[in-house]
Amino acid sequence: MNRSERWKLLKAHEPYWNIWVKALRLIPNFVFGIPGIFFLICFSYLLSECRTLQQRIVWAKQKQIPAIQRIIDESFFPPTPKAFEIANDIDKTIPEDSTLRSLWSSISAQISVETEPPGAKYFWKDYDEPDQEWNFVGTTPFKNLRIPSGLLRIRVERKGFQPVLSQEYIWPSDSPLKYIIRIDSMGLLPENMVRIPSQVSDMLINGLFQYRGKRVSEFLADQYEVTNKEYKKFVNAGGYSDKTYWRYPVYQNGKELSWSESVKLFTDKTGRPGPSTWEDGSFPPGKENYPICGISWYEADAFAEFIHKSLPTVHHWSVLANTTMSKDIVPLSNFNGTSTVPVGKMEGISSRGIYDLAGNVREWCRNEGDNPEKHFILGGAYNDLFYDFNCAHTLQSLDRSPSNGFRCIKELPGDSTLSNLTGKLNLVFRDYTKEKPVDNDTFNSYLKQFVYDKTPLNPKVIEQRNSGTTYNLEKVTINAAYNNEQFDIWVYLPKDTPPPYQSIIFLDGSDEIQGGKFNPAMWDYMDFIVKSGRALIFPVLKSTYERSDEITSLGFQNESEYYKDHVIMWREDLGRTIDYLETRNDILADKIGYFGLSWGSFLGGILTAVETRIKAMVFLAGGMQMYRALPEVDQINYLPHITQPILMMNGRYDMFFPVETAQKPMFQMLGSKIKERKTYNEGHIVPRLDLINETLKWYDQNLGEVKKLSIK
Repeated sequence: MNRSERWKLLKAHEPYWNIWVKALRLIPNFVFGIPGIFFLICFSYLLSECRTLQQRIVWAKQKQIPAIQRIIDESFFPPTPKAFEIANDIDKTIPEDSTLRSLWSSISAQISVETEPPGAKYFWKDYDEPDQEWNFVGTTPFKNLRIPSGLLRIRVERKGFQPVLSQEYIWPSDSPLKYIIRIDSMGLLPENMVRIPSQVSDMLINGLFQYRGKRVSEFLADQYEVTNKEYKKFVNAGGYSDKTYWRYPVYQNGKELSWSESVKLFTDKTGRPGPSTWEDGSFPPGKENYPICGISWYEADAFAEFIHKSLPTVHHWSVLANTTMSKDIVPLSNFNGTSTVPVGKMEGISSRGIYDLAGNVREWCRNEGDNPEKHFILGGAYNDLFYDFNCAHTLQSLDRSPSNGFRCIKELPGDSTLSNLTGKLNLVFRDYTKEKPVDNDTFNSYLKQFVYDKTPLNPKVIEQRNSGTTYNLEKVTINAAYNNEQFDIWVYLPKDTPPPYQSIIFLDGSDEIQGGKFNPAMWDYMDFIVKSGRALIFPVLKSTYERSDEITSLGFQNESEYYKDHVIMWREDLGRTIDYLETRNDILADKIGYFGLSWGSFLGGILTAVETRIKAMVFLAGGMQMYRALPEVDQINYLPHITQPILMMNGRYDMFFPVETAQKPMFQMLGSKIKERKTYNEGHIVPRLDLINETLKWYDQNLGEVKKLSIK
């Protein structure tokens, strides 16, 4: 049957013909009518979404992932939550991207959280963005949920229970971090007090480092400094006339005062009982929520007894303060130089949501100083320098300066640690504005102790590695200058620069002297030295890594012969390292630099005065210590004799080496005619890009530029 015959047959079946005609008539209606328009709109929307998705994929791969990598590269420490937020955003677009997956472990951690009782909501926000909205993570208990690395504010809340606010530093990790958090029913704890878990005090408070490492049992702490309103209750209740609250004898000028003599000292501006800043037995109008100030240690302790609490020991205060986070806490605290502010107004919280430990008013502590007339007072006040948050101070216990205030703690039943925490403590402090180095003749006599015999080195290459595109690595063992010992030198040689090389000897922080096996990959953050075309030299000194011994402190000098002998051995190890470098044809013996980090910087303040073959130095996070050594090895006696060009780089909020008492004195005492000091709004370590740029510029200027300089 041909086409014409089929057409006639179709027309012969009238019903079917009508259906076809109607269907054909609907086509224009569909194309140009409402259904067609709707179809075209949907099709256009889908096309637009596909185009937008493709654009987002390109943006994520070409812009956002590199942005995350830059954030990681620009810091020695885990990146801020900003990197996590970017990653979360692009995870919605390219969740299976292999590069993104590899970055998660550098910008976040998985956490598992249980609360007692369960059913609490867990939130986080960036510590440095207190006005940011809270980010919900999950309801407890939960496992292996991601939160960003860096310093966070954490909030845990459950209806009918007191919210838990805390400051947490999250290190990036693939292994889940586990937290168990106890939350208390509303009204169970005293008003404005929070529960502080048992922990070991790190005591990173300058002048008290020697008391670190003590266990502090669980306790309750005031969330805020004691206010005028609270203290008024003590005054109104006759606290100044009730002897039962005044538990300790009052001393003045070495004499113990009688009760009647003592109470006459504790009056306000009008002679009525009360703080020195009050008038007519009361605080200034409108100041009820400001911290009490202008009181002595005795008054603070009497108030604590009145409300059945106590003053914190310096160990309790250290646990609360978390001074390691000074660079974040201090800028959000009250060091305005003008006046106090209402408690809790500033956002520089510490520990478990404790406010105003930095600034506002200094806070009296329970511990006596070097005599009964002094007690410790910590944290600094509104009119103190910001670094006082990291520094210990004692004052006369009768001191009633307008900057003096306090907060209280409450011990819990069964506290077994308190008896070890309340004793008298000795504050270690050196005023370098008054101390003077020894004269030149005495110094020259000290130099003689560092002379060593140039016995054979007997170098042996123990290991060689090809470490990617940046450097080749050699492990060399040589003879030490003492006790028939040997030590290793790790030599990082650049791949993209022809020899002979300038070399930079690197001495790290006090982590070196905590023992453990040396891991050459740990120093990848120093690869910019090798990328600049210079060799990086890492000698394993006496007392460090596999050579650990009884020197186990945080690198503090002391007045023992044992410490003095070690300084001499460290100098000899450095000298023997340079002796070895001079034997190599691929090293420029007259272009040797030094890079010291923290303890390495402090030690460099001695060693580079002795070892003049070093031609230029960079001291990162260095300064002068409050501890003394025997004068033969005390850093103060060596700094004036350092004459090589030297660059110091420091953080303004360094908890180990405060600006005024440690950093500036070191810089001022350096004998170098060519010296610079740069400070940054950081803690112990400065921003990585600034470190790289300034360090390489310094070596270029003072050792000479390298043929090929590339920073990847």
